[in-house]
Amino acid sequence: MHEKLQKAATWIILKQPFFASLFLDMDVVEDDSVDTAATDGETIYYSRDYVDTLSVKNCIFLTCHEVLHPLGLYFERMGEKIPELWNIAHDIVINQILVDEGIGEMPEIPGGEPVYDKEMHDACDGSAERIYERLLGKGDGTGSGHVSIDQPMLPKDVDKVIRDFRIRVVRATAVARKQGKMPGSLERFVEQIVSDKVDWRSVLRNFIEPYTSGCRTWARPNRRFAAGGVFAPGSEGEKIGKIVIAVDASGSVSDSDLAEFQGEINNLLEDLNVESMTVLVFDTKVRSEYEISNDDPLSIRTKAGGGTSYVDVMKRARELDAEGLVVLTDLYCDSYGRKPGCPVLWLTDSKNYNEPPFGSVTRF
Repeated sequence: MHEKLQKAATWIILKQPFFASLFLDMDVVEDDSVDTAATDGETIYYSRDYVDTLSVKNCIFLTCHEVLHPLGLYFERMGEKIPELWNIAHDIVINQILVDEGIGEMPEIPGGEPVYDKEMHDACDGSAERIYERLLGKGDGTGSGHVSIDQPMLPKDVDKVIRDFRIRVVRATAVARKQGKMPGSLERFVEQIVSDKVDWRSVLRNFIEPYTSGCRTWARPNRRFAAGGVFAPGSEGEKIGKIVIAVDASGSVSDSDLAEFQGEINNLLEDLNVESMTVLVFDTKVRSEYEISNDDPLSIRTKAGGGTSYVDVMKRARELDAEGLVVLTDLYCDSYGRKPGCPVLWLTDSKNYNEPPFGSVTRF
């Protein structure tokens, strides 16, 4: 990896946990067939000649730019769009986010200034699709003078990249929120990503992973990045923090959903060295509370029935000083109570659910 990119990566890892979590799952490869940089969602490609012309701050901006490209559902929504113009539309959104958050410095690029158009961004409410339509209506489909910071690129397996990236975003969001460093301008894109249907088991595991003491540790460096000269934290151990899981046992949640979720919780106990985990079973109130472990797995003995309210769940999570809260529910409720002071993951099988006022939603 280029020395300037190594320094940029170190800064990102130390200062920006959201970007760092996503970046650490990507490879970085020198490829002089690209003019500046590009990404397929799994690998960041860069031109050594181009990076030679940049400062470290430019490299921070460039790296975070590439990390963000899949975030706006770039690959999923490309469809029949003109790739170069769709890339420019996303650049307008991404560059505005990075400028607003003060991350690095926007680099110059061959052929002119990189695309930055706050007026168009704001007029289109930060929507890449609306920006694309506006650019398309301006002329020949080249972007009407706008120059992209990178090149458009599609992954070989688009569906896999989309699925994996959504799961990674949930984990990155949990890491950043836990540290109080989640960029506010990214909340909209995160909600857009995680509200669509994904493999809930993977989402659940990746939500819990940041709360294991061994999720990332400097004592055991990441060997993949060490080979490129970047000292990054690696993985170690599996002692879990205080996670509370709340299971909606009201009349609208099916027995099969309860059984499936219970089975997955017990699978987690086997996969992680869990000292203990608290499970709340609730409807309008918390009806049962279980402290579970490998020696004493979950066996829900209460089917509460009735209506649904999350007020008591949030109160109990605060009393337990939860570091993370997972709620399995149909989200047919408007009584949420006060935010518990920790990241919340809502797992639901409902299509037309009520959007909660806090937390991330994943459909299963």
